[in-house]
Amino acid sequence: MREPSRILSWLAAIPAQPQNPTSEQQLTPPTRKRKACTAELDQHLGFSRPISPPCSDTSRPARPPVIAMDDSEASPARQLSTPQRPDRSEKRRHTGDAADDHGEVDVDTTPRQPVFQVPYLPPFPSSIASPQVSPTQSTAESQSGHSEASSKQSSAKRRRQSGSPRKQKMILEFEGTVVDANIDGEETPPEALNRLIGDMRRLADGQGFIHESEEPAILEAKQSRPNMFQWAKDAVFARSRPSPARDTLAQGDTGVRPASNPELSTTVDDATERRALGPTPGLHEALRLWHAAQRAEKGYGEDQWNCAVHYPMLELALGHDKAVGYCSCTSAPLTKEYAPKTTASLPRDRRVDFCIHIEPDTPQHVIPTVLRSPSQSINHTEYAALLHKPIGIAIETKLTGADWETARTQVGIWLAAQWNRLDDLVWSRGIGVEHTSPAVAAGLVFLPAVIIQGHAWSFVAFTRDRDGVARLWCQLPFALTRSVKGVYQAVAGLQLLSRWLREEYWPWFRQIILGL
Repeated sequence: MREPSRILSWLAAIPAQPQNPTSEQQLTPPTRKRKACTAELDQHLGFSRPISPPCSDTSRPARPPVIAMDDSEASPARQLSTPQRPDRSEKRRHTGDAADDHGEVDVDTTPRQPVFQVPYLPPFPSSIASPQVSPTQSTAESQSGHSEASSKQSSAKRRRQSGSPRKQKMILEFEGTVVDANIDGEETPPEALNRLIGDMRRLADGQGFIHESEEPAILEAKQSRPNMFQWAKDAVFARSRPSPARDTLAQGDTGVRPASNPELSTTVDDATERRALGPTPGLHEALRLWHAAQRAEKGYGEDQWNCAVHYPMLELALGHDKAVGYCSCTSAPLTKEYAPKTTASLPRDRRVDFCIHIEPDTPQHVIPTVLRSPSQSINHTEYAALLHKPIGIAIETKLTGADWETARTQVGIWLAAQWNRLDDLVWSRGIGVEHTSPAVAAGLVFLPAVIIQGHAWSFVAFTRDRDGVARLWCQLPFALTRSVKGVYQAVAGLQLLSRWLREEYWPWFRQIILGL
């Protein structure tokens, strides 16, 4: 059989195709040359055939890059490869232009509606429906656009609501939620708070915060590193020597603890009282923490500071004390009921980094109060580890020299929520129900806190008077861990605060709230 006859027989065996080809077959229109060949064969054989896909010509040289192109000159292939752009076949349909594979315009080609079209929707839903878009697709696209716009509006609203830290502080003052007060200002703090401020101030001044047992090791280190230990002078060591003021106090019967009354003692501490606060760290331990703080200064983030410096400092200062505990509480949110009732312009969920709490010696006395509470927590947070452990001291940390106003606002809101919870607990005992603050009526004077900015440790305190006016007393710097001296001061400061927690706050809490 001759070759042409074999070809004609093979073509005749192909089944006839329907008159209406599928959309897939219509996807690529034939070129002018291919159309002419196909029409000749169809006329000879008398049947229709499927449209063959275009052949890729690898020998054709690549087109040079197009710098600019008019809409009417874009090929259908270019339109299909960029579906993200608005479909421009409308203009082609009106002008009747069509391009072949070589970019030549075929003026004899019948204008066709493109099979694949990408609808273009305006950024916002339109009341005029496009005839090329189905109602379902239009609704979905509109809802997606509306959702994205709403999300952007919500983000912008949150940014407006949060505002700058200074704005947050001013709004809190305008509302009377937390009013700023200066520890060293004209206004005198309440007496009980002023006693603790006196102890912290003497510590900050460098008086008697290291037990005399550590003096030999420190003075020996001073011989080899005089610049590093130039602060090691006589006043920093607490020695066993009575003061005239204490001798006078012993003859009277005032009942005032000498170390807490700045007008009655001429020395900050003696060896006995310093030992009562807690152990003074050894030189090796102090140097270890000092080196950790110096490393943290070289690019550590806040979390790394907390892990490398601040938590080990808590362990060094309070690890010996079985009556108090400490924990990280960055994941402890405020109970919504006790968050300050401020305007929507301020975020209410403020947390702190650490807290120092009571370790109850008889947990069974606390648990009934926990179970009676709607939040099932003794505190103003429902954090599981603190459900039955009364929080006494809050600690907020920031990087060196950063975000003081933010830290102040966080601590202010946290302590206000804590006071609200104490008001609720006291009120549930039937005490001070006619007062604005039942806790004030029951004798609560202040709640202390510490704000740490890298190396710098500062004492602050929260008070509320009988009229409900809340004040955050700021600030008393008491330690700077750029030096080894600052490590000793930070440890002594934490021990002073834990003594207040054991000897003043916990007895009040047991009597007033637990009824013990």
